[in-house]
Amino acid sequence: MQESTLYRISLCSGLLGILALALISSMIELDEKDISRITSQDVDTTIKIKGIVEKITENNDNIYLSVKHDSTLEVVLFGGDKIFSNGDEVVVTGKLQEYKGRVSMIGDEIELVG
Repeated sequence: MQESTLYRISLCSGLLGILALALISSMIELDEKDISRITSQDVDTTIKIKGIVEKITENNDNIYLSVKHDSTLEVVLFGGDKIFSNGDEVVVTGKLQEYKGRVSMIGDEIELVG
């Protein structure tokens, strides 16, 4: 085969692979996890929680939330817009981290429910 033909085949294969990955990743949905079932073994995993905003603290561009559903989880949103208030039901997706011996969430995405 000629070098240009191999180049075209590899380019097309790469583009098809990227498109397939993008399609598959858009179809993956995280299951909601009960806050009361979160343990230190869940640290460094990405999860989705649902609960009521109990407390909001703002510091510079960061927002700190206490989200409650059977139990309470602290959620940190870096540089986000505040689209919610105390008493709102929200769904938060983010990565669990351990900070000062407690599990908390670094929120990637938050949405209001209802």
